Amino acid sequence: MSASKRQIRKAAQKLFNDSFNSADYEYDRMARPGRGRSRLAGIVVASVIYFVGYGAAYTGYGKGLVSDVTLGKLAWLFIIPAAVVGSIVWMVMDSRSEYELRRRIAERIQERERDGGMLWRFGPLVADATLKGVNIEEALSLSKAGEGARIDPQDYSRLVVYLRDALDGGDAVLGGDRAAQLAVNLGLE
Repeated sequence: MSASKRQIRKAAQKLFNDSFNSADYEYDRMARPGRGRSRLAGIVVASVIYFVGYGAAYTGYGKGLVSDVTLGKLAWLFIIPAAVVGSIVWMVMDSRSEYELRRRIAERIQERERDGGMLWRFGPLVADATLKGVNIEEALSLSKAGEGARIDPQDYSRLVVYLRDALDGGDAVLGGDRAAQLAVNLGLE
């Protein structure tokens, strides 16, 4: 039975490698450069807002229009709008930088899942997986129903990367009756 499991795993690995270019689905790796830029933009905007407000208050203090107590209060008061606006800029920039990536992955998903789905065929390998924030059952059922384009690109990417790692890991992923179910799903039996 273990030789059979090995043959099934090798066949599944070959089909997976022929069907998916896993480097195209490494969402976190591809999104990482944009995240740094969006954080930096948020920090720069927050800093500019804070220093403009503080600079105006300090100018008023220098001309005697603002007391030292009021200057101290204003220094703390300008932190709030600067932090709020900086956070909003960060979130907007982050979502805009990931939009193109999500669109490209969604196009790949639509192409891959067009004819009867592909992801659901590897379902036995992810049956017991726990991927944070990924609804595995929903993704597999959408894939099987031919509606793979409705799967969130980030979830799909995490599943593809998990499958790649599981198939590269050895025969341990095919315990129990997973090997038989995988063979049926892939049309090997």
